[in-house]
Amino acid sequence: MKPPIQALLVISIILLLVGSVVIFNSRSFSTTKESTTDFVTELETSIEYVTTTVQNTATSYFYSVPPSPSGTVTDTVYLTNPTPTASTQSQVIQNELNSPESYILVGGQNGTWFTDSQFPRLIQISLSTHMVRKLTPVTSQGTVWSGDSNGSEWLISGWGSDDGTGAPNPYMYLYNGTNALSDNIEDAAEAEWNGGDVFGISSNGSTWFLSGMGSGILPSYYDSISNHLSAGIFNGTVFTDLSALLPEQMDGILYANAFGNNEWLVGGGYQGDGVLFSWNGSGFIDLTSSIAASISDFGSIQSIGWNGQYWLIGGMGFLAMYNGAMFTDLTSQLNAVLPPQVQSSQYYVNAVAWNGSSWLIGGGNAVAMNGFASSAFLASFDSSGFVNLSNALPENATLPGSDASVLSIASSPNYGWIIGGYQGAGGLLLSYTSGSAVNLSTLTGDMTYVDWVGTS
Repeated sequence: MKPPIQALLVISIILLLVGSVVIFNSRSFSTTKESTTDFVTELETSIEYVTTTVQNTATSYFYSVPPSPSGTVTDTVYLTNPTPTASTQSQVIQNELNSPESYILVGGQNGTWFTDSQFPRLIQISLSTHMVRKLTPVTSQGTVWSGDSNGSEWLISGWGSDDGTGAPNPYMYLYNGTNALSDNIEDAAEAEWNGGDVFGISSNGSTWFLSGMGSGILPSYYDSISNHLSAGIFNGTVFTDLSALLPEQMDGILYANAFGNNEWLVGGGYQGDGVLFSWNGSGFIDLTSSIAASISDFGSIQSIGWNGQYWLIGGMGFLAMYNGAMFTDLTSQLNAVLPPQVQSSQYYVNAVAWNGSSWLIGGGNAVAMNGFASSAFLASFDSSGFVNLSNALPENATLPGSDASVLSIASSPNYGWIIGGYQGAGGLLLSYTSGSAVNLSTLTGDMTYVDWVGTS
């Protein structure tokens, strides 16, 4: 991902101080993260772990994490040269990963945002056995930012491209739970995204809406290569670029979108500058001035969700409700329950998700933003108000100044909430239900960030 121009000045000063040189579009910035197991909590488990490794394809393999004698997961076993076993064992594992409501998809990257060493990570985890299948959405450097299912297929994207194919960057990866599918995307249709990122994906059951940042040429905005807001729709075969139709343009990112009430809401911006649009399938409506008039400190939108009755919209230091006609500022109510170290810092509401009865809200530092210490937080929200759930996170993720954040939340009918993010030098992955959290972070292997989680 190439940082917006506003961030480049700060990055340039940092790099000059350490005697480095900023190279345009090199995604350069920062320190090297390495995987860690410091984030392991007591995973008391009665699960029978499958320790047999089965060769699947040239681009994927299975591994599992056996428990220690105490029952605590202590290490992730990666096998770079897995030994094939009997086809019957392979089929058992395949059936387990693909059984209804049994797996999650976890996307992110190894390496630090804005460096030359960023490599995408996408894994499929069986929630009943904790067996993991490694997927390869893209062969080059890159990351996984987002994805969503239309009920039968997943569309997953981020930043990166397949080496040697000539396909534009960012990639688009279709997956049906078992196999990667040909997306048949017309390269010319997404040319203005080239060099940019898809940050948000949501489906209405037949079509996906994509949003993010393009870094190619968008003639309606600027006649040369530039960062800009981008959006598009994809029906599984044809990609249609909507970027030229956006009501506003800026050097920023459309981080989030969601479908509800027969329309998509899409929002983003950059830090203190926020934008919000609706798309009804034929045109955009600019809602930016309306939400800005209702939110005292309206900044970049990072998350959007729909619960069947109203929208929840989160971003830089704010949370709002939108019923299709009126915005209600919920920021002060959220602030009132957050830990003091979060209240006193600049936080972002990065994730909102609905499970049928309540919302789960999470955040900390914004996705793809480096160099700002933050404490991760969780809170629930329903008709009775807000409840702080940050104590469900590992302690080191909630301490003042922790390098930690919640980036993604999804609901699983059988396994409660699935929560992704990062803490220190490693990816964060939890399942949470009935007031109890299980730390699954070791299953993420060498991920340094869990940017996105999806439940089957």
